[in-house]
Amino acid sequence: MVKKRQEYDSSLKSIFKEDVECIVPNILEDATYIEMLNIEAIPMPKRMDGAWWITHRGKKKPLNIEFQAGPEPKIVRRMLVYHAILGYDYDTEVVSLLVFAFRCDLPASLEREGITFPLIILGMWTLDGSKYVQEQAICMYTLLPTMGNVDAALLLQSIDEMVQYYQKNEAKLARCLLWFQTFLERTDTVTQQDKREVEERLNNFEQLLEESQWVQKHRAIWKKQDLAEGEKIGIAKGEKIGIDKGRVKEAQQIVLEALQESYPVLLPLARPQVLQIQDLTHLRRLAIQIMKAADEPTVLNLLHIPSA
Repeated sequence: MVKKRQEYDSSLKSIFKEDVECIVPNILEDATYIEMLNIEAIPMPKRMDGAWWITHRGKKKPLNIEFQAGPEPKIVRRMLVYHAILGYDYDTEVVSLLVFAFRCDLPASLEREGITFPLIILGMWTLDGSKYVQEQAICMYTLLPTMGNVDAALLLQSIDEMVQYYQKNEAKLARCLLWFQTFLERTDTVTQQDKREVEERLNNFEQLLEESQWVQKHRAIWKKQDLAEGEKIGIAKGEKIGIDKGRVKEAQQIVLEALQESYPVLLPLARPQVLQIQDLTHLRRLAIQIMKAADEPTVLNLLHIPSA
């Protein structure tokens, strides 16, 4: 359950970071995207999911946004820390937005917790999914399964429109369909019958997903991880250590291949840093982030390597 929760959180953060310019105006009234901010608000490992400059209600403000698959005990207090730091660093009003993807009890009274900072809390299931399809807000389509007022017909229409929109970018289409399918599995805003109908349509893209270079790399390592976890039953402690080391080594290789493909000039500098990372989840996320990084400084920041 924890692993699945982490995958949902990772998908949500990836979607938002990739399409932030389009998503912000669609979920935050009177807001427009300007540019990304430095998210190193406080020392690691406490990092914001994302921070950007936006204009909101006529003023330029930093946006601090957190996407959650479900409740987290200290999330509001953590948001308060980020809110305060951004306000201090930039000496301006801050917009803090907390988005929950799947139906849950939203924090009802911040005052009861002794917290009174301005925090916008949004449950995706409260949004009208049909509105985004009517407006053809393609960047919101991957999140449609988490929204209200959606059915099989609407979701099938959104899939067809994504296929048409991303016809010249199969890698992006594959990622969107994977995220779409992931949220469809978890959501309770879509009936089981509608889910089955939509899943049948998604099955038609299995070949596209398998042939996608991005998907091949990451599905391979995730599949190996799942197989290794299954083999833990009855495996002696020494054998388990060996398997875990093998999984980490494979994940490190995926990261290095991502660097070789996208930023080969950084490979000699980054290799020692990557080989020091032993956390499998971190390596998996790092490979995805490198594949989507906008430039070399972003990659250096991900690897905590000072820019020249």
